Amino acid sequence: MRQDGQVTLDMADLAQKLPSRLVDESGWAPFVEMLPPVLVLGAMDDLMVDQRALEETAAFFGLFQEKDGNKNIAKSRLVVLKDSGHDSMLGYHWNAAADAIHSFWSATTTAKNKDVTDVMK
Repeated sequence: MRQDGQVTLDMADLAQKLPSRLVDESGWAPFVEMLPPVLVLGAMDDLMVDQRALEETAAFFGLFQEKDGNKNIAKSRLVVLKDSGHDSMLGYHWNAAADAIHSFWSATTTAKNKDVTDVMK
């Protein structure tokens, strides 16, 4: 267990690799259209992942962009929690993170079930 607390992250090395070189001209991942819905969950008071990084991550998964003249119908979502830090699920306002995840999951599974029902008709 002691080793778990000794993991380090080379931020200088990571910064050289961001934003991802895999993105296309629109900022999307080349495989974004094959992905299931994605929740990008961040926190306003996060000292490790800033707002720009959240937006780049969301763009990587197809949010905020148009591709080939078509607006992305957001099956994915960016949620930024107020009064939360990097470890949102471990903080005082953990329930806000849990609620965001639950809301996204509920909306995703409801939409998926609706699609299945529509196909079965």
